[in-house]
Amino acid sequence: MIRDLIAFVFSRSFLKNLGIYALIIGLILVFTFIWLRFYTNHGETIEVPDLIEHSIMEAHSIVDKNDLKIVVQDSVYLPHHMPGRVISQNPPAYALNSKGDSVRRSVKEGRKIYVTITRITPPNKVMPDLVDISERVALIKLEAAGLVLGDVSYEPNQIGDNLILKQRYKGKDIAPGTKLKMGEKIDLVVSKRSLDKKQVPDLYGMTMREARSFLNDRSLNLGIVIKCVNCNDKTDSLKARIYDQKPRSTGQYVGIGGNVDIYMTMDNEGFRSEKRGK
Repeated sequence: MIRDLIAFVFSRSFLKNLGIYALIIGLILVFTFIWLRFYTNHGETIEVPDLIEHSIMEAHSIVDKNDLKIVVQDSVYLPHHMPGRVISQNPPAYALNSKGDSVRRSVKEGRKIYVTITRITPPNKVMPDLVDISERVALIKLEAAGLVLGDVSYEPNQIGDNLILKQRYKGKDIAPGTKLKMGEKIDLVVSKRSLDKKQVPDLYGMTMREARSFLNDRSLNLGIVIKCVNCNDKTDSLKARIYDQKPRSTGQYVGIGGNVDIYMTMDNEGFRSEKRGK
């Protein structure tokens, strides 16, 4: 039986079939290697483009030219950044070599680049309940909620100092739980004991914004603009400067939370010549 097997292995028909099978397997292996080399672009790499600060449309155009792909992985709202801009990417365009030098990173063709972009619209936030807590704690809660402190005004109240009496948004009271866009300004009304009095400060030469901040620091409020010379719109009134006020700063006192009304002018040349009391 062994002799018959040996004879079959060395027979012409077996060797012929074995050669055909070996040739077929060899062709399959060669074809597979060529296909893998073409599919994976073996040995070919592309420099990773730097997409930081580019708009998402520009980033798409750049990666398309480099035979890469872009995937928006996340978006964040940054109030002082242009919306729709790339702020981070993975993999990054540069890496450190063994010497600590920054070198350009390379990847294979078709690689995905994951990016984070700035949001076009701010996310929604929830208005916290600030009433009956201290001003200091209220500011901490506002910041944690993603909201910004607007104007602070004061009202006489016997329950104590520096407690939040009202929370307001665009001139109206706002209830806790109300949804707002991140970064919206919230105005606060703070309590002050009515027995205290403050000397009226001199606001001459200040803008409306400067005067409001100056008064708030002294537990006083900015009242109305009685007159604004050469002011044609709201923008002008923000740029104008104060040339008179009521009550005056000549040793007069008002209660905590009191108002100081102002006279303003856009006439910079004639500003110094404006007479108080007009």
